[in-house]
Amino acid sequence: SPVMTALAPPCGMAIQVASGYKPLETYGPLLEQIADLGANTVLLSVAGYMENASSQSIYIDARKVPAPDDFKAVIRKARDVGLRPIVMPIVLLRNPRGSEWRGLIEPPDWDEWWEQYTEFILYFADICRDAGAEGLCVGSELISTERYRDRWVTLIQKVRPRFYGGKLGYSANWDHYDAV
Repeated sequence: SPVMTALAPPCGMAIQVASGYKPLETYGPLLEQIADLGANTVLLSVAGYMENASSQSIYIDARKVPAPDDFKAVIRKARDVGLRPIVMPIVLLRNPRGSEWRGLIEPPDWDEWWEQYTEFILYFADICRDAGAEGLCVGSELISTERYRDRWVTLIQKVRPRFYGGKLGYSANWDHYDAV
C-alpha cells in the first residue's frame, strides 16, 4: 500500500458503486488494485434517480445502491488500503426522453425538489461521516440548478454539521467550471 501524506495531491480513479451481492467482496479487490497502481484517492460515485428531466421525485433504488452498512464497509476498505475516499452522489434519469440528462432538469416544483435533493445528499453525508470518507461532492453536473446559488449555500450549511471535517465539492460540467 502506498504511504499517504497530508500534502500529497490527489491521484486516483473513480468507480461507480452499485448494489449487488456482497459489495465489499466485489469492490474490495478493485480498491486494492487501485492502491497497488500508486493511487492515493478514489472517487466512489453512487446514484439517485429521477424518472426524467421533468419529474419531481428523487429516489434511491435499493436494487442499485448498496445498503448504508455495505457502503460504509466499502469506504472503510478504501481507507484501509491507503486511499482517500471521496463520495459523489449523482442524479441519473431512469427514463430520459430524447437527449435529456441531469444537467437539464426542470422539476415542476423547485422548492420540493430542493427539499428532496437535500435529504438525498444528507443521507450520503451521514454515511461519509460514519465511515470516515475524506470528501463529499454535494452535486454533479446539475447545470439548471446552478442559478439557485442561495439553495446551494443552504444545502452546504446543512451538510457541514453532519459531515464535519470532511471536504465538500461540486463536480461541474466541463463547460460550467466557473458557473458557481
